[in-house]
Amino acid sequence: MGLEESAFALTDLASNHRVCIATKDKTVKSLLSLVQAYQAQSGVKLKSIRTDNEYHNEPLAGWCVSNNIKLSVCAPHTHQQNPVAENSIKTIKEVTRVNNIHAKTGRKLRAYTLPYSAKQLNMGPTNADKTGQRRSPNTMWPKAPWNHSTQVLYPWGCLCYGHEGKRSNDPNEAPRSRQGIFVGHSFKSSGYLVYHMDTDTVMTYGYVEAFVNRFPFRDRQLTGESEYTLTDGDWRGWCEHRPNEVPSVNFVEFCLGKQLQVICPR
Repeated sequence: MGLEESAFALTDLASNHRVCIATKDKTVKSLLSLVQAYQAQSGVKLKSIRTDNEYHNEPLAGWCVSNNIKLSVCAPHTHQQNPVAENSIKTIKEVTRVNNIHAKTGRKLRAYTLPYSAKQLNMGPTNADKTGQRRSPNTMWPKAPWNHSTQVLYPWGCLCYGHEGKRSNDPNEAPRSRQGIFVGHSFKSSGYLVYHMDTDTVMTYGYVEAFVNRFPFRDRQLTGESEYTLTDGDWRGWCEHRPNEVPSVNFVEFCLGKQLQVICPR
């Protein structure tokens, strides 16, 4: 699942195109790596960068000088001087809250919710369009970094099956797909990210089948399940697998039935 606890958001001033990527820390070195990847993916040379005061340090400052990029910062503790970035962060967080409330995914998948929320915003109209047509950022900049036009924006947290083809150990009878929860698009390829509760992992698939009206986390909570039992290795995560695919311990727990914890009064 990764250990990402922070995120950087990059916003293009001309198109208002947003990119949000989760990172393990918020150091200057991490920001520089992201900016370099952003420029490489876009194919457009950066002219200027505006950021918070804390990032006006090496190695970002030296890299900007050597590449003729203007680096400007706002005054300490004065975020009002960087309105484009602050508005982007605010809007991404708002969409993230809506996604989490609708799908009931909680904080566990936050590192995937933030980037996908930014992708969703890139599909809507923007006031940055100087023609007055309010085109979307993706329409204004179709070759934006990590923008794959063939990827479908499915509802966050919906039921999704990732197609994996034949299994070498059981090519004739084993399922050709795995059930999971849709959690966004891959930055490394044009694939789809699917979270599997049984193994607590996120896998990338080139082809998926999404059921846009079904949300596993929400459905289970509506039936009385606690949100913590859905992602902590509980036996419920294995209930839709064939017996020979389930580890022995989880199989025994499933056969024992529903586990209950009762606190008796003193």
